[in-house]
Amino acid sequence: MLPCTQEFLALGSAIVFALLGGIKMYLATKLNSFALKKDGITSLAVCALSLGIIVSSIIIEKEPSVWWLDAVAALTISGILFAYGVRSLTRNKWYKKEFWK
Repeated sequence: MLPCTQEFLALGSAIVFALLGGIKMYLATKLNSFALKKDGITSLAVCALSLGIIVSSIIIEKEPSVWWLDAVAALTISGILFAYGVRSLTRNKWYKKEFWK
């Protein structure tokens, strides 16, 4: 039986979500779909989180004092997604009545 380590599961997640994100971004370009593009970006963010887990686990094994590294990666990625969401709302003029109709 294979050991299910954190890195093993994160690697599987990174591969799956990288493929999903790439396919979604490709289809979003072909279909000119902003919603599918945003979904693709979310899938790629999950891939980045998984890669962050892998990298931080490897580093933490060698230097346990940086136990907070994966949390910093998660906060950084969530901050980038938040900024992207605010940018998207601002570009779509969420503060006008037409947006809410």
